[in-house]
Amino acid sequence: MDNFNILIIDDDQNIINALKRILSKNEYIIYSADKSDKAIDIIKNHEIDVILCDYNMPEISGIEILKITKNILPNAIRILITGYIDVHVTISAINEVGIYYYIAKPWNNQEVLSVVEKALREKHRNKEKEDIFIKKPHVQYNKKIPVWEDENIILINLSDIYYLTSINGNVAIVTEKGNYKSPNALSTWGKKLDENYFFRSHRGYIVNIDKIDKISPWFNGAYNIKFNKLNETIPISRGYMKRFREIFEL
Repeated sequence: MDNFNILIIDDDQNIINALKRILSKNEYIIYSADKSDKAIDIIKNHEIDVILCDYNMPEISGIEILKITKNILPNAIRILITGYIDVHVTISAINEVGIYYYIAKPWNNQEVLSVVEKALREKHRNKEKEDIFIKKPHVQYNKKIPVWEDENIILINLSDIYYLTSINGNVAIVTEKGNYKSPNALSTWGKKLDENYFFRSHRGYIVNIDKIDKISPWFNGAYNIKFNKLNETIPISRGYMKRFREIFEL
C-alpha cells in the first residue's frame, strides 16, 4: 500500500502527540496543526488522504474546518474527533461534510488505528480500479457528451464545461447552466480529455483552460483559479504547478 498522508487537527498538542504515536505503527506521513489557518495551509499545499479533526477547536468548529477542507480536497477521508456524543453534531457532520467516521474521546487506540487502516484500504482499492482503466482516445473538444441530470441523460457540449470535480466518489461536471453527474471517475476523465483544452489543477479538479479568467497567488507558491462567468475559486496544488507554468508560459 502507498505511503498515505494524514493530517491531525487539534488545539491540544498532547492529543496530537498521542495520535501520532498510534499512527506511527504504520508508515504514514503525518502532518499536524493546532489552528484552523495552519490546517488549511497544509491542505492547500499537500495531497492529504485522511484528516482527523477535533470538533471543539477554539476559532471555528471542527465541522467548519472539515467543510473548508472538503472544498479543497473533496476526496480526502474526513474523521471527526469529539469529547462527547451529540446526535445533532453527528448528523450535521455527516450531512455537511460527509465524515467517514467519528471517534469519541477517550478513544480506544486499536479503534483509531483500525478505522484509519480500513478507510485507506478502501481508498487504495478504488485507486487501483481507476488505474486499470484502458485508455481511450481523447474526446473532441466540440463533441457532445452524455451526462446525468437527476434521472435523465442529457447531452452537453464538452466546450461548455468549466471544470470537473470529485465529491465523495461522485464526479460533478460544472457548466454555466448547471451541474451534472457522471458515472466515470475523475481519473478516467483525465485520460479521455484533451490536455490542450483541459488541465488537472489538483487531484480533485480538472479545469477547462479556455474558461479561466484570473489566476491569483495564494500561499507558498500555490495559486487559485477564477472563471469569467462562474463565481467559484479552484486551487492549483504544488504537484501540478509545473504543468500550469508550461501552459501559461510563466
